Amino acid sequence: SLRREFTTFSNHRSSCAWKGQAQWLSLFVNGEMLPDAVWFYPEPSEAAAAVKDRVAFVRGVQVVE
Repeated sequence: SLRREFTTFSNHRSSCAWKGQAQWLSLFVNGEMLPDAVWFYPEPSEAAAAVKDRVAFVRGVQVVE
């Protein structure tokens, strides 16, 4: 799960011919903002339905529990 208190809106969008349109979020980590560090597909194509409700992080973001 993604803790929303560490994210903020981003205008950035990207698209994938297979998955559809991705929306992005920025992260706040240790007092610093990492712009466009998280992306997700809110309405993926049927072929990529498995990615719905999942997020991905750009290289360099370390996820810890």
